[in-house]
Amino acid sequence: MALLCLIFLASSCMTGLEEVEEVQVSELPEEEISEIPESENLRRGRTFKYIEVFSNQITPIVVPNENPNIRVDQLTFLPGTGKGVARFMGRATSYINQVATSETTSIGAPVTQFYGEELAKLGLKKIPDEVSSVTVDRRGNAIFFKSLENTATPIRETLTVFVAEVEIIGGTGRFRGVSGEGIVEGKFNPITGKGGTIVKASLRF
Repeated sequence: MALLCLIFLASSCMTGLEEVEEVQVSELPEEEISEIPESENLRRGRTFKYIEVFSNQITPIVVPNENPNIRVDQLTFLPGTGKGVARFMGRATSYINQVATSETTSIGAPVTQFYGEELAKLGLKKIPDEVSSVTVDRRGNAIFFKSLENTATPIRETLTVFVAEVEIIGGTGRFRGVSGEGIVEGKFNPITGKGGTIVKASLRF
């Protein structure tokens, strides 16, 4: 219940993203995180509402461009990690990767490009290249996301807000075979790379 209250509070604030404070999810007591017991399965043939709230750290990495479809000399990748809470998981970690296509847009890039080794240590191997984001809990249950175009809007020097569409293209553990789609809303500080996101999606089994 406390998780749902946190999510409702954060969601209600997203209409004024420039005023949102970073979600201090790391300070939530363990007993206040809502999880589905391991003995209870998500039923096949049903659709579930999913939501996650994360605090993130993005670290831009610039590399020479070897992609002939993008007409720039250098590519700016936007890998990052996050800590937060997710419905059906409780406490969770996210791994993210994007590549900038302009000053205000980006698209998903393979999350394994920078986090393949870390994900493998969690038992997440052979992740398809189209997976640009992974959310995983402490038991290794994971959801794979494919990020479509991400559009950013600068508000001031220390704040940019953004919105993106995502597709859910599989997972592991209790999320094996899942599909769906959702919306990501977020904000970050372009100077420090710190920010926060809320994902709202539908999960189909």
